[in-house]
Amino acid sequence: MRTRLLNNLTNYLNNIAIQTKSSKTTYKDLLDRALGWIVKLGAIGINSSSYVALNINDKEKFIELFLALWEIGALTITLDKQSFKKDGKDLILQSNVQYLLTDSKLFEQFGFSYYSTVVNDYVYFVKIDELKVNKRRENLLCYNDHVMLFTSGTNGKKKGVVIAHDSMLNNALKVAKYTNISQIDKTLLTLPVTYCYAISQMLAHFSVGACVFLLSIKTPNEAINIMNLYDGITNYAATPYFYESLANKMKTNNIVLPNCFRFFMNAGGYLSHLIIQKVIEKFPNILFFNNYGQTEAGPRISYQKININNKLYLGVGKPLDGVDIIICNEYFEKISIGEIGEIYYCSEDQMVGYYGEEEFETSKYIPSGDLGYINKNGALIIVGRKDSMIKINGKKVYKNYIEDALMQLECVKSIKLKKKSHLQFGEYFDAHVIRDKSFSENDVKNIIMDFCKKYFDVNSRPKTIIIKDECMLSDNNKIFL
Repeated sequence: MRTRLLNNLTNYLNNIAIQTKSSKTTYKDLLDRALGWIVKLGAIGINSSSYVALNINDKEKFIELFLALWEIGALTITLDKQSFKKDGKDLILQSNVQYLLTDSKLFEQFGFSYYSTVVNDYVYFVKIDELKVNKRRENLLCYNDHVMLFTSGTNGKKKGVVIAHDSMLNNALKVAKYTNISQIDKTLLTLPVTYCYAISQMLAHFSVGACVFLLSIKTPNEAINIMNLYDGITNYAATPYFYESLANKMKTNNIVLPNCFRFFMNAGGYLSHLIIQKVIEKFPNILFFNNYGQTEAGPRISYQKININNKLYLGVGKPLDGVDIIICNEYFEKISIGEIGEIYYCSEDQMVGYYGEEEFETSKYIPSGDLGYINKNGALIIVGRKDSMIKINGKKVYKNYIEDALMQLECVKSIKLKKKSHLQFGEYFDAHVIRDKSFSENDVKNIIMDFCKKYFDVNSRPKTIIIKDECMLSDNNKIFL
């Protein structure tokens, strides 16, 4: 069903598909450009059995090539700027890439034994010597009509997640449905377009003829300014860092959103319900969608719609249609409602499998690596990653509970606890704190220590408080320590 996506776009030829600060592209223009790329890619040998790595920093050109490769049916391996620079050569070899499409000349440093390049519209076509990459290429599976997205690798080696086109599109259609997106909507997309969260948003809007406003930003303030400068932006999808920053700005700044703005969306990490509450209290006319997902799930698993009249915290809600969630203990046994364990899910949209490993059965439950529980209302509550829990004297301590409490302090802009261990004293947490600069470092440490002594037992208190003025962000706008 390769033409399902592009055929659908022909229903909206006169609508604006992509907008930037300086241009607007109709669906007709987007289709024409994608079809033009199909001709050029075919001329260099790319077909439905090809493995093609896509590293394009120009967001609009990335979308054009992504759609072209989608139509061709080639396995498309997306590489973000950060991954390409740090691990590009290894990821290309790991995924048996035959062709690389990039607008970065970094590939010249990879030292491939043979490549040829053609410069076309500032895109380099690089043919990798497949015999040097993999001498047994004939044994590789033909993943036509699939995309490979790499996991972040924060918990180990990056893995290539192979997902069928139909699964990604089906999942995006569910997003369009529960957010009630229509042709009049316009999303502000500041996330990297290689990120599964961003691809999901893009596909959800394209599926109904809506508009995607492409922008790269450095601060959350820029996003708010764009919403007010350009007409018609109705929604914004971001990671927890944006909402934490927004909540802090709201302490002092009078932030206003345009009247047409309908909803915020969170995914890509745990977000405190206290932050969500601050956002919806400041903007009582909007909706807030708190999502749970993973690349392996295609990517959405569940969501919760929150507004000013429904502030009861129900975590990340109930599973999407076609998704089942169970909670298991350390022995992989299903446990009861209200008990905390690892989250397992099975989705009709989930991955085929990790590249190079045995394919998943469609009915197989995937371990998420996240801890949570199902409440009495049937909603999924996330309590953190598996590595976010420590055991001290037989007692389990969850870092999200501590982080949520400390985020309420005026001196704290953001806080992340990091699990550590000691041969003699066992496991403990360090606290990495982004301070409000109106407070001195010593004052912040004293305020946090006094608060912890008052409200947490000795086992739950961070052992060390590390003060920082700024946080480090990945390309996907996730905070890392």
